[in-house]
Amino acid sequence: MKKIIFILGSGHSGSTVLDKALGSFPRSHSLGEIFFFSRIITSDTLCSCGKKYSHCPFWKTKRKLFCTKHSIKEESIKKFRMHLLPFGEGGIFYRLLDTIDLTLNLLGFSILLNNENKKIIKNNIFVFDLFQHETQIDYLIDSSKNFRRALFLKNKLKNKSIFLHLIRDGRAVIFSYLKKTYKVISTDEAGELQTREYKRKESNPHTIIKNWKRLNTFLYYYFKYFLSPKSSYLIRHEDFAATPQKTFQKMSDQLGLQLNVDALDLTTESHMVGGNSSRINAKNIHAPSYKWKTGLEKGIRQNFEKAAGNLLSKFNYPV
Repeated sequence: MKKIIFILGSGHSGSTVLDKALGSFPRSHSLGEIFFFSRIITSDTLCSCGKKYSHCPFWKTKRKLFCTKHSIKEESIKKFRMHLLPFGEGGIFYRLLDTIDLTLNLLGFSILLNNENKKIIKNNIFVFDLFQHETQIDYLIDSSKNFRRALFLKNKLKNKSIFLHLIRDGRAVIFSYLKKTYKVISTDEAGELQTREYKRKESNPHTIIKNWKRLNTFLYYYFKYFLSPKSSYLIRHEDFAATPQKTFQKMSDQLGLQLNVDALDLTTESHMVGGNSSRINAKNIHAPSYKWKTGLEKGIRQNFEKAAGNLLSKFNYPV
């Protein structure tokens, strides 16, 4: 039976590189942010192999299999919903749900799923089913990061689920979000390397702080009190980036995984859905960056440390 490894955590914490690294091991496969399957699988966005998803042989085969199995046309995949609906966003119930989100997740109130969300959970399972008969794969890596989704899937999938909490110093996360541009290195149709630069959407530091604190507080307590050490593991981005093989060996030993850590190789071809540009660019795991120490505005840093200093300490980050 295949094991599904869910990578959980806030954005800009290094989940794409972690996913790619785990998927580089023999008998592992990186799915990436697979809940974007319906949105981009027929698009001209680049797969991690460097080809457009619409032209990638791997995803063309999977797309055809998916359409045949579920009797739909390829152009209909875009309407295939993968994201859980927020129960009427903007309404009173949504705001209440947002307020008590921690309690709801802890109690596993799947009964609150409306019919449409139940259908969406099934849709996610349909995508996982594309890989169930791949005999050369033992581990599927999903870096969608949405814990509510992962929790519901854990209860519905026959596979064993493993949860990884990826944590990165929130000050580094803010610094990453506030960068104005990012680059993507890929090959053109002639096989020549090309570099493209894209603008990032503007981010609000206050919102980043709030979301980082809220999500990682929840994951900290859920992992501590509700998950078994045999099915959950905490990975600090800084440890993973500095000593990847050591980190993977400790994780493998605790979770009972059969990972050959000496086989770590990010140049291995992968076919990840979604994620940031490192799904294509990353050929090595670089040492952790501490540019935020000099590059992050003093006021933003102070606001973060005031709001989340206690949580930083729980993950052994200096304040």
